[in-house]
Amino acid sequence: MNTRSYTFLDFPIPESFWLDWDIVVRLKEHVRQNFRSIVPEIPAACELDLMASGTSHNPGLLPLLGLYTPADWIERLPDSSATFDALCEWSKTKSEDELRTIALATDAPTWKELQRLRVYPRR
Repeated sequence: MNTRSYTFLDFPIPESFWLDWDIVVRLKEHVRQNFRSIVPEIPAACELDLMASGTSHNPGLLPLLGLYTPADWIERLPDSSATFDALCEWSKTKSEDELRTIALATDAPTWKELQRLRVYPRR
């Protein structure tokens, strides 16, 4: 069982994508794989995971990105709003068609597989 603590990260995803949760998972996996280039200020000791989890605002499962930060690196993290802004800026610079193309070209577990795994990748 994964006992890590995470900071959930999010960014705007076109509404039409939520009709196909596999597309959402693929897009979030692309961001996970390219996180260092999108938010270069995040220390290398941190790890971004893709997960099926709930939040206090939505108790059902959602595809989420979770940033794991080792305790001795917490003070070195940039402000969470700066991280959110960088993710939003990345998303806003892409058209819906570009985001769909990125998602379809990204290898990722399906939503059903992610729900079974809970956290991807396995560490």
